[in-house]
Amino acid sequence: MTRMLATINRKDCHERPPDWRWQRVGELQAAGERIRKSSDHDNLSQLNRFRRRLNRANSQSDMNALLASYPALYTAWTIYDNPAREKKGELEARILSQEPFDLIAAKLNLSEEAVAAYEMYFFNVTDLLSAPGYVTHQIFGKAVHAGLAEHQYDLLWKMYGYWCGPMVLDAMIYKFNGPPRPESTESVSALWIDDVSEVVRMNTAILMRQRPTDWERQVEVGNMFLRMLELERNASGGGGIGQEAILENVNAMMERLPWQKYDLGVQNIADATDDIEAIEMLGFGLRSHELAAISIGNVPNELRHMIDSAVYPKLEDEDEQNNPEAN
Repeated sequence: MTRMLATINRKDCHERPPDWRWQRVGELQAAGERIRKSSDHDNLSQLNRFRRRLNRANSQSDMNALLASYPALYTAWTIYDNPAREKKGELEARILSQEPFDLIAAKLNLSEEAVAAYEMYFFNVTDLLSAPGYVTHQIFGKAVHAGLAEHQYDLLWKMYGYWCGPMVLDAMIYKFNGPPRPESTESVSALWIDDVSEVVRMNTAILMRQRPTDWERQVEVGNMFLRMLELERNASGGGGIGQEAILENVNAMMERLPWQKYDLGVQNIADATDDIEAIEMLGFGLRSHELAAISIGNVPNELRHMIDSAVYPKLEDEDEQNNPEAN
């Protein structure tokens, strides 16, 4: 394992992790090795100085000084180190989509230098985007083949960003595909029809990328999607169905769509009343052979990536664990 770690975090390694520079500097510092600027072919010296000062920082004034000295790198590090995934997920998805750094910076309220620092030190992939095998196996992982859990939306962004580009990301992340702003009551009605159609199409595509265990929901939503296409064809072909009838039918379908597998009485994870309810909302179903394997203590290989990304309820305080009778 030590020999592997010593070689994997290098630019020329065929399976290097995206944050190989960050990990490499950590290895060198742990080994007490120096990085000489004159022989720094991997651009590690600035990151080395930053990590040393970060490790010594123990007050807010120290962090403020670090920000002043390395504004772009500090901003990139805060995104990398933040457990909240939304901004990090969008930034990495847009880098994979090959969107220009200045446009990424404008959308995420970052400096272009911060985006470049993030790509260099924490998500170094731009020189390997022509290698779909590397991106699929090293960035996406087993979820591509085993199916995504619902809470892996940031991975879905990366997949669509890499293969489909930044315009698809705009629609997926912001939930709108650049709709025109209505300027009359008639255009408001037209907007509702177009918007419902967009939502059905997008959610159908997303659902089909999720785990095969959701087959009941996939079949039902797929059938509704086909029915919507049939209504649109009839309307465009003079079948006698007007726009109002299409909207009425699509609205009825939307009310029946089973977007949630379990009815917990809440529609958004932010509305969960306790940790257990929030964890339950992130659950996913298992196939029969997976249940059988888990029942005898084995974890199927196709589930390991989901277990690694799973979120569990917090443990009770140590005092409560050691003194259960105290309660």
